[in-house]
Parts: sequence; C-alpha cells; structure tokens
Amino acid sequence: MNTKIVVNYGVIGEGDVQWMTILHQEYHEEEFPKKGGTFQMVQMWVNLPAKDKETTPKYQDLLLNDMVKVRIDEKGSYVNVIAGQFQGQKGKATTFSPMHLYNA
Repeated sequence: MNTKIVVNYGVIGEGDVQWMTILHQEYHEEEFPKKGGTFQMVQMWVNLPAKDKETTPKYQDLLLNDMVKVRIDEKGSYVNVIAGQFQGQKGKATTFSPMHLYNA
C-alpha cells in the first residue's frame, strides 16, 4: 500500500471558512486554542459523488474579507456567499456536488 502524506493547514478567524476535500483513507486533525473566550463553529461533511471518490485532496481557506458579499437591504445587511450562488453572485468554494452555502 502506498502512503501519501499531504499536509495542509490554516488559521481560521471569526467568519472565515475552512473547506476541505479529503478521501476515506486520509487522516484529519484539528487544533483549537488552549485559552480564550467562547468558541463557536459548524462542521459539515458532504459525501463526494462516486465518480469523484479518488480525487486529489484539496484545502481551501475562505477568509471573511475575501468572501463575496451580497447586500440584501438598505440597512447594511448582507449575505456572504461561500459556495454556490446567491442573487447572481458566485461563492469561491470549489465543490463536487451542486450546493449553496451562505452566512447571513
């Protein structure tokens, strides 16, 4: 069996997104700060389509300041487009299955 080690990492701040494509035989580890205030996160796992199961692993840092923002009212409210589209604006995440993911 061939073992391939791929090391990717990033520091995720408030509002940032870490988007990864990993395979079934890959090892995934996360580290969290040892001290600090309240920590909130959402972790979502999406199964790859059968045709993409052996794809090359990929790591994407989607930083809040680089995200596509769509203004939704005159009061300054907006939607960050992470994946898919919202009102014609496309998010930066590369996906294998069609999906829409936003932060509002």
